[in-house]
Amino acid sequence: QTPFTNFTYHGWPSTSGTIQQNANYRASMAYVTGSHNMKVGYQGAYMIAKTPTFVGQQIAYRVSNGVANQLTQRIGSALSSNRTVPDAVFVQDQWTRERLTVQAALRFETARSWAPAGENGIIADNQFGGPFLLPRTDGVKGYKDITPRFGAAYDVFGTGKTALKVN
Repeated sequence: QTPFTNFTYHGWPSTSGTIQQNANYRASMAYVTGSHNMKVGYQGAYMIAKTPTFVGQQIAYRVSNGVANQLTQRIGSALSSNRTVPDAVFVQDQWTRERLTVQAALRFETARSWAPAGENGIIADNQFGGPFLLPRTDGVKGYKDITPRFGAAYDVFGTGKTALKVN
């Protein structure tokens, strides 16, 4: 006789949580005069995400109204791990001549990701066998993007209060 419906015998479910480490990098340099403003820069990151899953008892039985209706076999404690590296460089320029200001910018972005060798798979001995770790697996590896921006602003009356803008 089981104490209640959907009673699980001989095991506790697996538990997991994600450990993240992010390093962000930014640098820029500007050149500014009275009518000209130029800026170049870099933005990037190195991100690590690891999700360990710990398994208690590896076989569990679920019983409902005295009848076994589910068997769960957990292979063993596992680890899922990945790395992501986005990078971007940009240049932006702005010129002002009388009441007209013209802007242009260009941004180039790349991203790559992978799952490192030896950090994905079954990480410990268990009753069904030993560790089983996977080789390095590439994820995103060909992402490249170029984004242009253009704009202009015209001070209609020369007072700085009314402008016509296009971008």
